[in-house]
Amino acid sequence: MIDLEIAKNVAIKAARLAGAHILEKQGKIKDVETKGIQDFVSEADKESEKIIIDNISEKYPDHSISSEEIGDIDKKSDYVWVVDPIDATRNFLYDVPIFAVSIGLMHKGKIVLGVVYDPSNNNMFSAYSDGGAWKNDKRIHVSEESNIRNSFMYFDGPGMNGLDEKGKEIASERLKDLSKIFARVRSFGCAALGMCYLAQGSFEGFLDLSGKLKMVDIAGASIIVKEAGGMVTTDKGEKIKSADDVFLASNGKVHKGLIDILGRHPFD
Repeated sequence: MIDLEIAKNVAIKAARLAGAHILEKQGKIKDVETKGIQDFVSEADKESEKIIIDNISEKYPDHSISSEEIGDIDKKSDYVWVVDPIDATRNFLYDVPIFAVSIGLMHKGKIVLGVVYDPSNNNMFSAYSDGGAWKNDKRIHVSEESNIRNSFMYFDGPGMNGLDEKGKEIASERLKDLSKIFARVRSFGCAALGMCYLAQGSFEGFLDLSGKLKMVDIAGASIIVKEAGGMVTTDKGEKIKSADDVFLASNGKVHKGLIDILGRHPFD
């Protein structure tokens, strides 16, 4: 196993450099491509991605990389860096200051390190296995709230346009149930930051409402939640095994209640 403290510092440096570049590009974007319905990629995404990959590869040239825009760089390594150069590109393009740089590291299929950088507020969230979760230089923990009716729920996903009619109906019913039970329900359109807010105790639950989030969206943030004392599973309470799984995270204390609610309207 590599030294995860050193690897975290490499990821933090890469995220800061990428974040600074993204802020420089804000409001100046001319080149925007469409990958799918409501799914955009800009020149800033590609440039941020290159900054991150170059910095990681300089230190770990033999490691594999799985990134949002270029896909996989397979070095046949036990280590795979999972990169989302801008989580919430649409927010970035519309000058909504809620977006993030997300970097995760997997070892033999297990996420062992995560860094999520919020450049608009200069907040760096980080964690690695058994090292605790941090926001800048402060240790963070999930909320102690155990009453689901007093809880704050965050939901996210790339919208429901990519779902078929049955999927849209299920997602709508889930949101309806959550809105009735939780004290508050919010979405900012940035999954990585939503999970980090859960890790710092701002939310009790996080749900990928559409079932369309990808591993690059949550890889970095998932270990931050776990190291802060929370839980990350599928919406059925099972271990995440595939990028096609529906992600659910919580402070752990309302997890079973969330699974029970979601079980009323399963995707399959």
